[in-house]
Amino acid sequence: MFFLVSLAVGLVISYLGTIALIFCLHFIAQARTVTRTVSTITGLILGGLAYLLLVYVDWHSSGPNSGPPLESFPRYLRHDLTDPFGVIFLAAGVTAALHYDILARRQARQLAVSPVHRAQA
Repeated sequence: MFFLVSLAVGLVISYLGTIALIFCLHFIAQARTVTRTVSTITGLILGGLAYLLLVYVDWHSSGPNSGPPLESFPRYLRHDLTDPFGVIFLAAGVTAALHYDILARRQARQLAVSPVHRAQA
């Protein structure tokens, strides 16, 4: 049962991250052309924001008996940056953005091909 609950929570978080990525890329596309570099940077920023939110929650409960923290957030963040867990968040953001970009470009190419060319191929 714990596995199923963990899986459900992970899927919800994953889908929310993907939806956030799609919304960000939609609004970026209103201002400029979305290239693979723009998609990658957007994924990197969203992964970094997700990491900062997690670190903030950890910092907020880092005091004695999960009370108020004893040190400031920037100081806690500086100590936490040595943890490789942050790299996982950044890599996940970049990977999700690149996968979405590849799939979106593939679909756009398939829609651009006329039905006449598909019948000949």
